[in-house]
Amino acid sequence: MIVIMPTKLTILDESVRPPESLNYGWGGTPVGAALLAWDKKGLRYLSLAAENKMTSIDELASEWPSASLIACPTDADSLLHDLFTEQHRLPLVLQGTAFQCAVWQALTDLALGEVVSYGELACRLGRPTAARAVGSALAANRIALFVPCHRVVQASGSIGQFRWGSATKSALLAWEQDMLRDRVCVDSYH
Repeated sequence: MIVIMPTKLTILDESVRPPESLNYGWGGTPVGAALLAWDKKGLRYLSLAAENKMTSIDELASEWPSASLIACPTDADSLLHDLFTEQHRLPLVLQGTAFQCAVWQALTDLALGEVVSYGELACRLGRPTAARAVGSALAANRIALFVPCHRVVQASGSIGQFRWGSATKSALLAWEQDMLRDRVCVDSYH
């Protein structure tokens, strides 16, 4: 089953065959280098903290062991730029359980700079006792930034864990707050 979401998020049922090949390359983000992987269906992978290229490629290969990886170094940076500026309509493609898919969709509904706790996100999904399961779904997210798992923090307000490190999570949250301040300044100027 393939579901196209209005947020450009495509969710694939777990039983769908994995991609036969993936294009990949590096691009710049507000928090450093990222490794991207995509195919004709859309962006399937965006890993932050991708400074060590061999380690990053090894991690990508372990995510899709049967896929052929095709280096596209010049395409990745422009693709990432287009995604940030919403000039490109490449869908975001994630594959997981029904609960994981619900969590990922809920993440795309969070506004820029909006932060929620694991428990609050579980409540929004109608599963108030599933805060740990929400955390597990966040850890399985293969697309950083655009499926914004960094916006989920502990109920105490503490940053909590993040697949790409707590320092990267803090930097992303700070970047989003800067973006919001810049928007407010521009809007109030006009």
